[in-house]
Amino acid sequence: MNQHKPLPMKAKHLFKTAHVGALVSGVSGRGIVISVHASAVNLRRPDGLILSIVEKFSHMTSLSFAAPDLFHTAGRLRSSILPGDAVHLGKDSLLIGELSFDVKGGPEWNGYLDIKPLHLLFQLRLLKEALLHVGRKEGLLGVIEGPGDLNPFARRASAVLGASSLEGGAGSGLRRLPLLVGLGPGSTPSGDDFITGALAAERLNRDSGPSISEIDKGELRKSLHKTNDAGRTLLWQALLGHFPCYLFEALKAIAKAGDSCELEHVLSGVVAHGGTSGTDLLAGLVWYLERFARS
Repeated sequence: MNQHKPLPMKAKHLFKTAHVGALVSGVSGRGIVISVHASAVNLRRPDGLILSIVEKFSHMTSLSFAAPDLFHTAGRLRSSILPGDAVHLGKDSLLIGELSFDVKGGPEWNGYLDIKPLHLLFQLRLLKEALLHVGRKEGLLGVIEGPGDLNPFARRASAVLGASSLEGGAGSGLRRLPLLVGLGPGSTPSGDDFITGALAAERLNRDSGPSISEIDKGELRKSLHKTNDAGRTLLWQALLGHFPCYLFEALKAIAKAGDSCELEHVLSGVVAHGGTSGTDLLAGLVWYLERFARS
């Protein structure tokens, strides 16, 4: 079992932040390093949510901050961070051993989606076709593909969402989305990514007129204990209207794509995110827009 390194009285190395997530400073106290990667360091906050130090702006969420120098000029210092190291989260700074990060210094990233859905609706058929062509099939992509040779996770999700339309009309599919929390493979379970995509689509669609139904956010909050820390962190942010930067950039690129080849090129970058996370998130977005968006 890893022992926490004691926190020093004074940090020797100060890092400025290029961007800071809007929810980073919401909790103070002690945390712990849970994983260290080439372009990210993940920490567990006292409330169990995951906060990340990332290299690139495209990896930002509202619970991360970008400190590129840690991964570039100070690569040696990054390698000194180990899983199990103690973390102190303060109002203005974060400490790991002798390293201090200014979490009030950079521009804020909030992850709000302010893109109009009209271009996505025009592109919806092409978007679905392109996603089915380049997406990773180990997760819930099969939900939007329809009956066929589905993996067990997609078969389960399809049964849950498909049965709902028989029981209570189209809108009941949204009310049954919480049943997908924690479902499937991946460090972030596929069901959590799929739900996040649906929440993003609902957020994009909210200015287009009254919805026939809404995702049951209260039930989603009650279901967060059914997934792991990564899935809970993703869904917690999405329920507050905060989404990953890679989705924001993808939606802008999709809206500008001129043809199917260009669209597939854009989606190839999205589906490379995580194991199946990018695919599953877009699958949830397409699933919602096909059924509930108002043109």
